[in-house]
Amino acid sequence: MTSEGTEYFEHLNDIECKDFYAKLKWELANAIPISPEWITSNENTETDPLTILKQIFLSINIKKDKTKQERSVNLAIKDLQKLIEHKAITVIGSDESSRYLD
Repeated sequence: MTSEGTEYFEHLNDIECKDFYAKLKWELANAIPISPEWITSNENTETDPLTILKQIFLSINIKKDKTKQERSVNLAIKDLQKLIEHKAITVIGSDESSRYLD
């Protein structure tokens, strides 16, 4: 997450944190696009030791679609990386939760 997003996230209470993850799941599913049920999180975070301003990693998983009707996990991850990389011009940059991704 961005340092701004980290600061925002760390001030959320437990209910607001669950809300954040739920919104993020839907925003990512719509942006990639894949079914929301394939996006999961154990809601763990980890501090990025390589940044000057505090930033955290969120644990987000994209499950494999066993029906083979969805995009592959690798393609979904690549798409998500590009959406985040170019968030100034993609839906990722304007959504309530995903705008904090880095």
